[in-house]
Amino acid sequence: MLYALKKFRRGSALVAALACLATASSAHATALLFPPDFNGENQPGGPTLPATIGESYTYANVGIDDGTAVDFRLTLLATDNANVATIRAGKPGVPEPPLGQLRIGIGMENASIDNANATFRVEFLESGTNNPLTVTDVSLLFVDIEQESNFQEFMVIEQVNGTPITTVTNNPTHLEVTTDETITTPGGSVPGIEVLANAGGSGISDPEGFFGINYGEVQEFVFVWGIIGNLGNTSSLRGLDLNGNFNSVDDLIDEFPDPEVSVIPEPTTAAMLIGAAALLLARRRRR
Repeated sequence: MLYALKKFRRGSALVAALACLATASSAHATALLFPPDFNGENQPGGPTLPATIGESYTYANVGIDDGTAVDFRLTLLATDNANVATIRAGKPGVPEPPLGQLRIGIGMENASIDNANATFRVEFLESGTNNPLTVTDVSLLFVDIEQESNFQEFMVIEQVNGTPITTVTNNPTHLEVTTDETITTPGGSVPGIEVLANAGGSGISDPEGFFGINYGEVQEFVFVWGIIGNLGNTSSLRGLDLNGNFNSVDDLIDEFPDPEVSVIPEPTTAAMLIGAAALLLARRRRR
């Protein structure tokens, strides 16, 4: 059974205990570093942009998990009035953003109709193969989720069953996070965590538009990226930046000036919570 504990602030003993609980089964973390390719079209195996449904884009050797090299595969599963115009890590002549090493951009196919979104699947593979790989303690930071006068940006990320999940937002934040959403995929429906912008932002370096998530273990997950409203024309583009280069959930939390941490552990028992708190106290006594 899933049980959510929400909005614990930096400096809280319970935050530290819950972060420990979320990663207690892991002796290491899987950090993902996307090498600059300047444009997804130039990456071997990458999509011809705009991407077509079913097309996959693979980043090779993005990290190491327990001695095994990891590939990161992104597949476009479905679109609704959207075209996927950008998949890249870096751009010639443009400095890398301080946060966000993989950018996914969508535009509207028909600007006379409101709303647009695209659904993606992320898979972790043994490098150079199609063999699925379960990676441990993966932290991802999504940035630049914001609202403007005529639209709101949103994402929904899969709430993978069978693993503890930690989410992080800033305080203050202009994101509204709900944990009872559903993502419809070609293979069926999965539970999701929705992140909706309810105020404007100031770009990729604005922590009020940051959303962080850590999976205790994960082999694959799906997510939706889209807008509610209208971009005004079909040439406009909205981008989502993804950074996964974190060595621990604490590293992820440190990206937020004033983080609020939520933990969705599975399974959850009072004994596990007490054990996590006891471990924290034991560490303090050694200091």
